[in-house]
Amino acid sequence: MSKFQDLCQIYNQSHSEMADYLESCVQFIETLIKGLEVYLDIPAKRLQYRDRDGEERTLREAMYLENGVWHFDMAITMCPESAYRLRTAAFTRCYYPRQTVVLPFVMKKVMADVSIVGFENYPKQFSVNISDKTSVADFCQFVFRALEAYYKNIFQMIMDNNESPRKLEFKCLEPYL
Repeated sequence: MSKFQDLCQIYNQSHSEMADYLESCVQFIETLIKGLEVYLDIPAKRLQYRDRDGEERTLREAMYLENGVWHFDMAITMCPESAYRLRTAAFTRCYYPRQTVVLPFVMKKVMADVSIVGFENYPKQFSVNISDKTSVADFCQFVFRALEAYYKNIFQMIMDNNESPRKLEFKCLEPYL
C-alpha cells in the first residue's frame, strides 16, 4: 500500500469517527428535546431549530461545534397561529412579547449516555444522563423556570432594552432565576 493510500485510509477512519460522534450527539439532543417537549406538553410543530443566522434548519444543520462544545438554537412558538393572527389584527402595532422565543443551547458529550447541557453564556449547566429520567426532568424544570421568568418579567425587559429579546439571554434573566 502506498503512503497516499495509507493517508486515505486514516482519513476515512477519522471521517467515520467524527460522523459517529456527530450522530450520537444528534441522537442525544433529539432525545433530550423530545423529553422537553413532553415535559412542557408542547403541541406539535411548535419547535424549530435555527442556525447562527436565525434561519430555520434541521438539527444537524443548526448545530455547530465551537471549542469542543456543540451549540444550537431551538425556537418555541408560544401560541397557535389563529390566536396570533387575532392578536395582530386587534393590535397591529403591538407585537411584544415575541410569539417565538429562541433558546440558545450548548451541549458537550462526556460519556455514551451522559452530556453536559445548558444555555449559552449561562454558568449553570446540567450533567444529563439520557437514560435517567430524573436528570432529564431536572434540566426540563430549569428550562421551564427560565421561560416562566422570561414571560413574567418581559415588560421590564422590554422597557430596559427597548424591545422584546429575540433570544433568551440569561444576563437579562439572572435577577429573576
